[in-house]
Amino acid sequence: MSPARPFQADDLAARARDAWRSAMPSSWKATPGLDDAARLPEWAEPVRPELPGTENLWRVAENFYRGGQPDATGFRALEGLGIRTVISLRQTVSDLPLAAGSGLVLVRVPMKSRYVSENKGARIVRAMQALDLTNLTTRAEADRRLALTTPDPALRAFFLQSLDLKGEDGPRWRLNLAVLASRMPGIVGWPGTPGQFPRPALFLSGADSTYVLPEHRPAITGHFPAARFARIPDTGHWLHAEKPREFAETVAVFLSAGREHAAA
Repeated sequence: MSPARPFQADDLAARARDAWRSAMPSSWKATPGLDDAARLPEWAEPVRPELPGTENLWRVAENFYRGGQPDATGFRALEGLGIRTVISLRQTVSDLPLAAGSGLVLVRVPMKSRYVSENKGARIVRAMQALDLTNLTTRAEADRRLALTTPDPALRAFFLQSLDLKGEDGPRWRLNLAVLASRMPGIVGWPGTPGQFPRPALFLSGADSTYVLPEHRPAITGHFPAARFARIPDTGHWLHAEKPREFAETVAVFLSAGREHAAA
């Protein structure tokens, strides 16, 4: 979630990309759990006083907040805080009904686990844990070492975004890999969800991605009967990072059409 700025189509994806990069700041260090007492003060600071309708809301950086699922009151409170863009990684919960009527821009990047089994997720974490960080000084060398266990260059590039080569005690992962490994059974899988959102919703995907396929549309339209589908050519799953301008322009067109329809 990022603070207020005038909406510009060209910088929507940039804000999303910056938020991803800020989500795991260099001050993060692995801890045995996720309770507040285990967080280092420099990792983030809690928003006080607590905003109504929000939970576990923390200010991670000057232009980035993270938190639990807000309710309708919480979305209004976030907007009052100056937040203009909300990025959701959830697969099973849509923010659209709760944020209806607000001026927030909602970007959903669901962590879809259909193709990530528990075993595959565990293998990914083990590969990161097994990376030899001894005398590691460059990302190119880290990529060479990680290639021994992870042949996909796109996955390696994604993982290595979370590698801090300038840690106080030497190279380290910014992610709490021990917690990811122990919580993997709860991270993967989708139990399904009831409900329906009757208003327009944009399903924007990369043409080279297998995350939104034609055979998925019946399930999507069952929950979103007014769904609009669009694809960006020559783009994979991380379309907001691979084609930020095209992503922003497409979202802007969709939002503009919605405003024109509402005004008609």
